[in-house]
Amino acid sequence: MYDDNVPYDVVDLEVPPSDDQIGGDVIDAAQRIRFSVKKATLRYNKDRDVASLSIQSRVGALGVDGNGKYTNKILFGEMIVWSDPETKTSDWWKKQARFPWKQFQGAIGLDAASATKINDSFLLGLEGKEFIADIKKSEMKEKGEDGKYVGTGDFKNELANYKKAE
Repeated sequence: MYDDNVPYDVVDLEVPPSDDQIGGDVIDAAQRIRFSVKKATLRYNKDRDVASLSIQSRVGALGVDGNGKYTNKILFGEMIVWSDPETKTSDWWKKQARFPWKQFQGAIGLDAASATKINDSFLLGLEGKEFIADIKKSEMKEKGEDGKYVGTGDFKNELANYKKAE
């Protein structure tokens, strides 16, 4: 049954356990890799009062080794573009949280000193834009019983140090 008040279809699906799943898509760290934007989406987390830009990035023709290794592999860059100044008041939120966004702006030719309106047109305009970034390999962490974050033994890739493609 479809309900106009629910913005998605309701399905009844039994999902099998996923404890046997392994992450095999993580690659080693690499520096100064050419990427192009495949797709960009804006994500707003109202519970955390944060908006982030997710960039689906495609490894360029030279790959990560200069010989085409991982050419066209998709990696994701995630960067905070906005946070509520009323709830995010620490120095980190004020001075560091959006630094990757500032780097990305420079990498695609935007002026970080000017406001950027992120809408559908902007997101579509990012498709095909090229930039250089480093690939990081980081251990995923979760909050332990003592409240401190501990490594899980699983890894993920992240993009960092965005630069203009020349």
